[in-house]
Amino acid sequence: MCLYQLETDPASAQPFVRVGTIRTLGIEHRNGFRQRISRSMVVTNDDRVIAYGTMGGEGQPQTQAAVILRHLAGMPLTQAIAEPRWLIGRTWGDNTAKLRLEPRFDPSVVKDLSERGHDVEVLSEAFSDTMGHAGAVSKAADGSVSGSSDPRCDGCFEAI
Repeated sequence: MCLYQLETDPASAQPFVRVGTIRTLGIEHRNGFRQRISRSMVVTNDDRVIAYGTMGGEGQPQTQAAVILRHLAGMPLTQAIAEPRWLIGRTWGDNTAKLRLEPRFDPSVVKDLSERGHDVEVLSEAFSDTMGHAGAVSKAADGSVSGSSDPRCDGCFEAI
């Protein structure tokens, strides 16, 4: 099982994701992981607590890394979740490991990836269900809560 651990570079204060396994990241688990839905939580240096997750098979870790890094770089959660997505790997009913892109990527990016040897498939839907459905909620140090649901699904965020 591959895990992603969000850390901050002490020299530059920039967020980065360290990839590893339970053993190499030093994470202890007692009960195992029973669900295939990936969910994560980050506590930031300014004491925000951000819980986020997605469905989407092999695209889950890719989507999660994109969403949280976009948000930590300053994008609002709604925008970080709605931005164009990619998926490298298999998806429902297709065992080929293509690089799938939503059509909202700049055509020059698609051309460059193809020229670099990637088997690129540009999907027809601007917000494709193939990319999974992400959601996030953030609680600030002052107790205020914000969140967002993916425009690729019929979910919503509501603070009570």
